[in-house]
Amino acid sequence: MNSVTPELITLYIGLETPTNRDASAAKDRAIKILTAHFPSFTVTDGTEFFRGEQEKVLVAHIATSNPQEVADCAEIVRVALNQEGVGIAFRGHYFRATEDGVPMLITDTNPSDYIPCINSSQETLNAALRRDATSTVGM
Repeated sequence: MNSVTPELITLYIGLETPTNRDASAAKDRAIKILTAHFPSFTVTDGTEFFRGEQEKVLVAHIATSNPQEVADCAEIVRVALNQEGVGIAFRGHYFRATEDGVPMLITDTNPSDYIPCINSSQETLNAALRRDATSTVGM
């Protein structure tokens, strides 16, 4: 059987904004969105400090063989909760889904090989691919 081992990806979802301080309703909405996309996940309530301000955060751990689906879902949550960004921890790196774009979590068969892109713009992705191609020339 040829199966892909799922990877653990963590989302950091702020539950409060200057215009919405109802963390309970935001948590319910975020969980509803996650449930629509993933059959299983773990959530933990926490406190984060963002730009010097303390706020409630929902930490969601999702095991999946499709990391990009988690990044895309982070954008859906971000828009639904009117957040500036949703944090994404993937393979020891931190990304954010923001209005500028969704991180491209490009994977292949080697878990240590991937191209972290800060947003989904094609220009950024192409630049990262060019850097990767030139770094392997002559090896």
